[in-house]
Amino acid sequence: MSVRARATSAAARLRALRPPSRLRAIRLPRWAYLSLCALALTIVGVLLGLRLAGTSAHDTALGRVSFEVEPSLSGGVEAYVPVADWGLRASAFDGPFKLRVELRTLDREALLDAAGGDRSQLERAEADLSDGATAATLRALAWAAVATAVLCLAAMLIWPAARRAKATLPLITAAAFVLIAGGSLLLARASFDAAALHSPTYYAHGAELDRLLAAAETERVRSGYGSELESVLRSVSTVLADRPVGTPGERQLYLGSDLHGNALVIDPLAKFFAGAPVLLAGDFGQRGTQPEANLIAPMVAALGERVVAVSGNHDSALFMRALADHGVTVLGEGVGDGVGESQGDSGASRVLDVEGLKVAGFPDPFESRDGDPGAPDRPLDYDDLADGEAFAERSAVRLRRWFDALPESPDVVMVHQNDLAQSLAESLYEDDYPDRW
Repeated sequence: MSVRARATSAAARLRALRPPSRLRAIRLPRWAYLSLCALALTIVGVLLGLRLAGTSAHDTALGRVSFEVEPSLSGGVEAYVPVADWGLRASAFDGPFKLRVELRTLDREALLDAAGGDRSQLERAEADLSDGATAATLRALAWAAVATAVLCLAAMLIWPAARRAKATLPLITAAAFVLIAGGSLLLARASFDAAALHSPTYYAHGAELDRLLAAAETERVRSGYGSELESVLRSVSTVLADRPVGTPGERQLYLGSDLHGNALVIDPLAKFFAGAPVLLAGDFGQRGTQPEANLIAPMVAALGERVVAVSGNHDSALFMRALADHGVTVLGEGVGDGVGESQGDSGASRVLDVEGLKVAGFPDPFESRDGDPGAPDRPLDYDDLADGEAFAERSAVRLRRWFDALPESPDVVMVHQNDLAQSLAESLYEDDYPDRW
């Protein structure tokens, strides 16, 4: 066989070894490459633009609110109140983005007017929120358009094929942006369900908000002891609103409770209190464990120049001792009584003078005094006990006996459990207190 014949035979064998044509690289026309590039630039530009847009703040009839548009696969609205740790989500619309709303400040008087039934405040706030959401969405789209345009320009500078195509890439990118942005807005508008805003799901401690709103419809809020809802609204709005300016010589004293390990609010509260005495009625952590004590106790002690505390059902003797070690005045009986005081006397029978007010404090009956405070079977309320009702009655009797043993009549009694405080108030009322003192 000649050399030429052998070469021809070898070439034939090589052709036979080639992969099938369906596995060969697919060559797309230039416009297809440009379209894929434009789509990628648009998606990246939109995501980058939403990130760069950040948050925008808007004033409403009830206070200042921030809005942020974030990428999402399911859409919807998410609202959050940072200080109270209330969060809610509502599937109000479908789309590739969600609207996050965060409460920044509150107009205390307007909020209480709304809670008292002033519908005009709510209507104005609703209109303001709608305007703010629209403005935030348009702002985010503007940032997305700018980011997409910058990316398109960069692609034309880097990619020779895009430069040769001249205006083709910008036109396709613009069309892709209009389709994505416009389609998202149309989908959100078409799927918008206002009723979903009235039946949200809750996260963080958002369920507390649902219970408060339900309580607002009951007769109990209008009882002689005042409105529980109004009290909570005042507390939240006090933290979110600007600190009121006191008159010269005016005494200032703050009362709080239920930090539940929320270390993020300590610094804002300390600035708000501005060194004034603080009374804290329990529930500093979730269980009162040693790690909680190490983290939270020194921060609580720094809330004011004088901090007075009693335990709550989520606290422990270990935690209360840690508070005392950091200078907090801990009131109560049992383990750690009075250890916050230099005299070392029992906190069970003490009445302190705080800004001219006589203050006494009763420890929570569910304070963990023995064993592991983080144990999963630790009871935290009456429902966790087989004899819960009997235990509640015994606790109420013990509270009254403790009160009767005080050396003098107090102006303020710190009690964490509301039902115990109510039972004490009722028993004192029945005995014509304070006429007997």
